Amino acid sequence: MGLNQHFFASRKGYATTFVNTGKHYVFDVQLGRSEASLRNYLKALPHHENFRLMATDLSETFRGIARRYFPNSTIVAARFNVVRFINHHFLNAWRPQDPDGLKNRGLVSFMRRLK
Repeated sequence: MGLNQHFFASRKGYATTFVNTGKHYVFDVQLGRSEASLRNYLKALPHHENFRLMATDLSETFRGIARRYFPNSTIVAARFNVVRFINHHFLNAWRPQDPDGLKNRGLVSFMRRLK
């Protein structure tokens, strides 16, 4: 299963998306991103003890949720977050070597999309 948070609306705040990582589809979206706001939903989630993999953004909140509600799962970083982290450090290493290269929007875009 995958957990991801995103800003929903100014009055509602954040929402948490629940993804079936094995079959690649979103199966639910719940308002809130804290354990307190998701507690009732997580307790009622069928077969939560059988999940083997939790892909998250590795925030402390989601790691705590994974440990408490999905104790038999392995926690891993979601691919998007890993790629973003690597690209951030790559661009920081690139800046001193070629300051003008970062002005090339096509090349920067290419590096961000490279998988």
